[in-house]
Order: sequence, then structure tokens, then C-alpha cells
Amino acid sequence: MQLECKISPAVFRRFAVFDTLYRQRRWRGPVLFAAIMLFFAAVCLSQVGKLEQAWLVGGILLVVGAGLPCVYFASFFLSVRSRAAQIGKNAAPAYTVQLKEDGIQVFTKKEQVEQTWEKMFFAYRLKDCICLYADPRRAYLLPLVDDSRDNEQFWSFVRAHMLAEKVKDRK
Repeated sequence: MQLECKISPAVFRRFAVFDTLYRQRRWRGPVLFAAIMLFFAAVCLSQVGKLEQAWLVGGILLVVGAGLPCVYFASFFLSVRSRAAQIGKNAAPAYTVQLKEDGIQVFTKKEQVEQTWEKMFFAYRLKDCICLYADPRRAYLLPLVDDSRDNEQFWSFVRAHMLAEKVKDRK
């Protein structure tokens, strides 16, 4: 089975959010930071009238605790949007993926990568693509075509060749 993979901006955005926020759970750090800072801001603000400048320290903790996580997420989403816009300008397929009985082969303009199914890290099916992770940092996206029987064939093929605990359907 072979598929020429042209990544659309929508597919890339959905994948980037999924990979960063769900799979890598990078939302935890900023949320934990905000929770800690907001807790200490509340403690300081509860001391207004009792301690000198408690409102100033509480206000600073409140602004920093809420502001930095907002900047982190805004920066992330702006970089995803910028990268998606770059991807949208490219009309050529990004790579070709060939699914074989013993593994996958990926052909790009610069390289050819071969990997066995046993060494594949993980596979996820999202709403509009299949994400094949060769390792924790490298994923190949197989965009799905609307109303195509090939979509189920590709997903069934991947599920049949990978270990069940390495396959998740997030559709």
C-alpha cells in the first residue's frame, strides 16, 4: 500500500495540537505554574490591610501567574499557525509512505527511511490523518481522504501489523 502525503494546514494544526498538548502533555507545566502562582497571589491578597504592600506582591504574582502561561499558549498557537501557513504554500507532496508486510518505507526528496513494525513507536488515528510515530520525536502523517474506503484499509493495515498497545484511535 502506498500513499503520497500532502499535508494540509488543517491536518498540520490538528496534529501539532494533538502531539504537543495531548501526547506530550506540555500543558501541564504552564497550568501547574499558574496554579502555584495564583495560590500564592490569593494568600498575599488575603493579607491586604494586615501587611504592608500585600496588594502589590499579590497583584504581581497574579499578573505573572496568569500572564506567563497565556504567553506560552499564545506563542505556541501563533507558531503553529505560522508553520501551517508555510505548509499551505507548498503544493508538492511532503513524502511518500509505503506500507509493507515487514514495515514502512518513507521516501522524501532528501532521504529514504525504512523501519520495521516492531520498532515503530506508536500509531494514532485522528479525525483526518493517521500518525505513525517512528520514534517519540518523529511522526509521519498519512492524511485521510473524505469518504474513501482506503482510509479504513490503511488503518486496518496499521492495526494488523503493530502491537495492540501501540495503536490508539482518537477519531
